[in-house]
Amino acid sequence: MGKPKNYGWSSNADMMINRRHQDNKQKKIAYWRNKYKFDICKDDYDQFINKIPIIKKVYLHLEKYLAYDKAGTIPGDDLEFYALNYDKIKLVENNREYLSQLKRIELTKSETPIIVTF
Repeated sequence: MGKPKNYGWSSNADMMINRRHQDNKQKKIAYWRNKYKFDICKDDYDQFINKIPIIKKVYLHLEKYLAYDKAGTIPGDDLEFYALNYDKIKLVENNREYLSQLKRIELTKSETPIIVTF
C-alpha cells in the first residue's frame, strides 16, 4: 500500500472540522438556491452571506426595484407600488452593484415538484 495522503490537516479532528464547515456551506447554498432562486456558487458565498439581510427583503420584486430610475418618471400604475416600497428601493440603491449581478434560476419541468394526492 502507498503512503496515506496528507491534505494539510494536523489531525483527524481538524479534518472533521473542515469537512463540517464545507458541508454547512454547501447546505446553505442549496437552501438559498431553492428559497431565493438565485444562481449561487461557492465563490459567491462570502459576498452573498453579507448581503442576505437585504436579499431577504427584496428578492420577490428585485427586478422591479432595479428598474427604478431616480431621474425618470414613474408610470401611474407603478406609482403606488414604488410609494409603498420606498425603503426597499433605498436598500437596492445602496447595494445596486452586487444585486444587479445576481442571476435568477428558471425552473424547468424536470425540477418542478411532483405532487401525489390520495
